[in-house]
Amino acid sequence: MSLLRKKDKKEKQQNINSKELNELNSDRIAAEVKANKAADRSQDNDIPEGKTEVAEPQNDNSTDGESSIDEAVKSLDKDEIIKQLEEKVNHERDKGLRLLAEYDNYRRRTQSEYRHIVQQASERLILNILPVIDDFNRFFEQNFNGVDSDSILNGIELIHRKLNDVLMGEGLKPIDSLGEEFNAEYHEAVAQIEDQEKPDGIVLVEVEKGFQLGDKIIRHPKVVVNKKTECEIEAKDE
Repeated sequence: MSLLRKKDKKEKQQNINSKELNELNSDRIAAEVKANKAADRSQDNDIPEGKTEVAEPQNDNSTDGESSIDEAVKSLDKDEIIKQLEEKVNHERDKGLRLLAEYDNYRRRTQSEYRHIVQQASERLILNILPVIDDFNRFFEQNFNGVDSDSILNGIELIHRKLNDVLMGEGLKPIDSLGEEFNAEYHEAVAQIEDQEKPDGIVLVEVEKGFQLGDKIIRHPKVVVNKKTECEIEAKDE
């Protein structure tokens, strides 16, 4: 009988201890929940009512170079920015002055080279003409007493041919216009005459011979052009 009482007493004691342990655990859990709710309320109080925290969007279009420039500008004061801008302006101005000086030197050098080329060409032409001048000087020094006119004419023709050879060697070419059809691009009409035996618009006389140097006409030939009357032209057409 005593054993049963001890056992019942022991079971009661264990039930009491487990009940107290459960109550302690419940109190601890309730305290933790209360603490968590208090923390949440404190965080809600930091945000104004009706507003939520939104992360500021980043500008995806900004480049690394622009952001670095903005940071550099923000890190500088106004005086430093003005100083850097003045240095940049002075650098660009010096660069422009150097370009102008280089262009001026190039222009002067080009003009000098052009004058040198022209001088060389003139010297070459003069050296080629000098023998012709010598022939003329010797011709005029001759005593033509008793010399027939044909011999004198032959001497002049030889000198003339020599001069033409020199000019042809420099690229000069005469323009043959006699008997050719009048062309306003090549000929310069100084007069008109009527010749019934020649077609209308044909060059009848060369008043002054024309020349071209290479492909360029340096002197247009002056010519006289045939011009029939309108009545004669109409009669021929009929």
